[in-house]
Amino acid sequence: RPWLTTVPSFESALAGEGEAASAQEYDLRSLLRWWQSGAPATEHYLAGETPSLRNGLSADLARQGRELTRWDGRIEEASGLAPAADHPVSPTALQHWAACPLRYFLGHVLRIAETEKPEDTLRLSPLERGNLVHRALEQFIREQAPRDRPDQPWSDEERAQLDRIGQRLCDEAEAAGLTGQPLLWRLERERVLRDLHGFLDADEALRAEHGVLTEEVELSFGVADARQPALAVTLADGRTVAFRGRIDRVDRAPDGGRLLVLDYKTGSAAYTHVDKDPIQRGQLLQLPIYALAARDAYGDVPVDAYYWFVTEQEDYKRKGYALDADNVTRFQQALAVITDGIGGGLFPARPGERRSEGFENCQICPYDRVCPRDRISVWRRKRWAPPLRAYLDLAEPES
Repeated sequence: RPWLTTVPSFESALAGEGEAASAQEYDLRSLLRWWQSGAPATEHYLAGETPSLRNGLSADLARQGRELTRWDGRIEEASGLAPAADHPVSPTALQHWAACPLRYFLGHVLRIAETEKPEDTLRLSPLERGNLVHRALEQFIREQAPRDRPDQPWSDEERAQLDRIGQRLCDEAEAAGLTGQPLLWRLERERVLRDLHGFLDADEALRAEHGVLTEEVELSFGVADARQPALAVTLADGRTVAFRGRIDRVDRAPDGGRLLVLDYKTGSAAYTHVDKDPIQRGQLLQLPIYALAARDAYGDVPVDAYYWFVTEQEDYKRKGYALDADNVTRFQQALAVITDGIGGGLFPARPGERRSEGFENCQICPYDRVCPRDRISVWRRKRWAPPLRAYLDLAEPES
């Protein structure tokens, strides 16, 4: 019809000859024509007059390039952020940087806290489940008389005591509003109590297999009121990094000649390649740190360290290794890369591999919503930037 004009898009309307309908459309048309002429968008007079526009254009253009810039994870003056001897850091924090440096920056530099909404909770969170199990096992072992020999079993009364502790802690979690919907909580509560009950059989097997007795639970170092000072790790270039933390459990041979360090896990036993890569590209630093801290506390003796998956679903399996010179060296090398990266101001977002549930490093990240939708495209461009070479070798050696 002669009276009908088809406009394919808003941009096509701006590029056409029709009159601008508002001051905003006039400005946008000016910007579009400026850009189409080949002139840099950031040099348009509107960008000069409007800092937010200039910064937005600069950020967008920088993110399309291959250099790592301040718009996608580079901080020029960051030497004061690097872990050092006078500021003990937790293993978990550095593991976050190894997986995704941006997560470390948001959580441990800017200290942005996740907003919790208890009313939206459907079921007991993995974190709260782990806390409940850890508290139950710590309290139980502290209250019981020490074992006289590695193969000494738990009595029926001791088993009943662990059941009572579990029941009470479950009641407390429910009263605190942490357990979610009643039906799902009833099912989860039964699983938690079964996990605790089965733990004692697994504990008897572990002590008999390794010939050890439980020496300490929740052995803390480098934190307030800790019995042990911070663990100091010296790198190849002489720098020292201090660590703080709590070891779930330390067992020792009756003659004191061997140590067994245990880190309880209540999630999935996903550490499938610990035997081949003990530090999992910098994302599993707890065992070497805990093993070294236990050695500081009990003497320079052989140490075995294990992640212990204390659930019925995972069959109470353990995954770990002996702390030998090779493992210590690999740990120190990864620690150097992480320390250099933080001190060098390298905080790009690395989403990891795409999975059916989302990106590997984004699935349980509290900052998932602040990352751009094209995060994988940005990372694929930026990861070849020269400053990221050492990090890429650590995080994605196959690249």
